[in-house]
Amino acid sequence: RLHPRFEIPAMASYPPPFSSSYRAARTKFLDVAREAHAKIISLELEGVRGPDGEVLTIDIAILGDHGTKDPANVFLHSSGVHGAEGFAGSAIQIDFLRRVSRDQALVKSLAAAKGTKIVLVHAVNPYGMAWIRRFNEKNVDLNRNFLLDSRNFEEMLSDSKRNVLYSVIHPSLVPRKDTWCFDCRFFTNVLTKIFQYGYSRTKRAVASGQYEYKTGLYYGGLELQQGPKLLVDTLTSIGVSPTNTNLQLVLHVDVHTGLGIFGEDLFIPSTNKLMDTEGLISVFGSDRVALGTVDSKAGVLYETEGSFDTIALQLLRNSSTKPKIITVCQEFGTYNPISVLRAVILENSWWQEDKETPIDKPVKVGLLRAFYPDSKDWETRVLARGAIAINQCLSKISVRV
Repeated sequence: RLHPRFEIPAMASYPPPFSSSYRAARTKFLDVAREAHAKIISLELEGVRGPDGEVLTIDIAILGDHGTKDPANVFLHSSGVHGAEGFAGSAIQIDFLRRVSRDQALVKSLAAAKGTKIVLVHAVNPYGMAWIRRFNEKNVDLNRNFLLDSRNFEEMLSDSKRNVLYSVIHPSLVPRKDTWCFDCRFFTNVLTKIFQYGYSRTKRAVASGQYEYKTGLYYGGLELQQGPKLLVDTLTSIGVSPTNTNLQLVLHVDVHTGLGIFGEDLFIPSTNKLMDTEGLISVFGSDRVALGTVDSKAGVLYETEGSFDTIALQLLRNSSTKPKIITVCQEFGTYNPISVLRAVILENSWWQEDKETPIDKPVKVGLLRAFYPDSKDWETRVLARGAIAINQCLSKISVRV
């Protein structure tokens, strides 16, 4: 049983926080954000639409002292960087906003939090969430794309940064969708590469990101994508900026799924070089923070460049006041890495040949379930742990929950 302060109130009068589509998730998020009297900002992507012709937007709900341009504290919570993974983070955000709209004590606490902003970013990759993809409309993995200095993209192609082993493995990761006996070839190729290079090295080569192959997996792109550009401008305008000399603390939790034990969460820093170990442990405790290159729950970990949870570190790199920045990925486990990789490869092989593959096709459903299992137990555990993480962050910025 959860500690009383982390209990999730019954919400029988509301539809469930989890959604079956981007469109439904967006509607719920906006409706409950209005009920919670949040300031809402919607960033529409140009040139793309959802499966039903709907507009695709990154939606932002701001609570607390949303009138101030120069906050002292910012808690940033984001979902959907990896599209199809977004349903967990979306549900956590919807659940939190519902608690705000129902809990008068929490409403008063937020209203009294002068100089503090709570910023919920819903569906960082709305295209991927709508079309059930991990990547965006240009096959770019946005969690490898948040490189704010354009020179960094060039650097990723240099001899010192280039993902050489991915180049060797790439042909095995992009089969045609009509490849005979997909599973036969997939498992043969994967097992061969693991035998040749070892499991840890192969996993890191595949998942850490690459910047050469536009049709490949985990492709970081050659320039900042339109969604990230819009987000950078918006976050800067709300106070995550080196010109904000009042800023003292930024907390960022970016929700993902797919890595680790089914239904369990882990807080994974994007890179050990930028990790504030003491800060992470002070917020989330030592038992759930992954340290080093291998974790007992998540298995082999890998460092990435351009992940969204480094956005505050990049934006505030030249800040004269040097605010404290605690940023992390909250990862919820689903299935084993080989099964998840199979689903990603299969969906990508279809998308490369048909950008409008219906989302009810088995290949799309398979990808969705790799990141959002059809399990009420999994949903319950995600909501519970998501609520606890948000409360831990609110406590850190002195908002009583």
